[in-house]
Amino acid sequence: MANALSANQACVGAHHRLMRVLALGAALLGSTSHEAAAVIIPPDLIPTPAVVSADLLFNFTPPDPIHVRTFGRHDLSGPGGRLLEDSALFPSPFLFASVPSIEDRFFGRVSAVFDYEVVILGPPGSVLVQVDASGRVQAGAQPDTGGFALMAMWSITNANTGITVFSEGIQTPELSGSFGDSFDHTDSLVLTANQRYRVRLVADAAIANGFSNGAVGFAFALIDPVFSFGEGVGPEYSFVFSEGVGNVRSSSVPKPSTFALILVGLLTLGLFRKRVRRPA
Repeated sequence: MANALSANQACVGAHHRLMRVLALGAALLGSTSHEAAAVIIPPDLIPTPAVVSADLLFNFTPPDPIHVRTFGRHDLSGPGGRLLEDSALFPSPFLFASVPSIEDRFFGRVSAVFDYEVVILGPPGSVLVQVDASGRVQAGAQPDTGGFALMAMWSITNANTGITVFSEGIQTPELSGSFGDSFDHTDSLVLTANQRYRVRLVADAAIANGFSNGAVGFAFALIDPVFSFGEGVGPEYSFVFSEGVGNVRSSSVPKPSTFALILVGLLTLGLFRKRVRRPA
């Protein structure tokens, strides 16, 4: 009987010791996880808030021009056609400017600029960064009666020195007829850790339609960059973006094939309307 009690007491003691070890391990694990998840950012390296600024206007009013300083979708419609500006912080910052339609003798323009900041936290030194950047412009206007100009660009600048590290994009002169251009590739940049960098996106679409017996014009521009670390960069480095800014390619940006179909359809519609009205 005494041996049985001694054995039971030994089992109970072992069980208590095991529970204490598990509790201690859980506490240590929780503490480690909390410290790993908490990123301490020096006050001078906290990225400034993201800002967007856009103007939507026709050459004739109404409607009156609108100036936009809030993220999201903004639409200006009236007798001259329709203008659209779209921007988002998450899942990836993107900027979109579009003139879906412009009527006879009207000029429409959407001009937008989107700024945010990125910081690489980690040991001092140079860091290889890959930027998956894409941009696209496309437009159509009746030859000899309409014209357009487009821009889709992005740049990265040292926020302290004001020196532009890199910029690229598409910028057209005044054109007529139909035009499309795009890029979707990875840029390799060497950035300095613990420095604030300003990323600027610019999308600008402007189109004018002369007297064309009802032909419809169309133009858009978009830009969308995504950041990652290059080969060999260790886990001691991490990105910090302006609050609310994501870093994953957005699925809400329309695909090139979608716009190609829209462009062909609108140009065909314009030519068809012109041919139909000419006998009258």
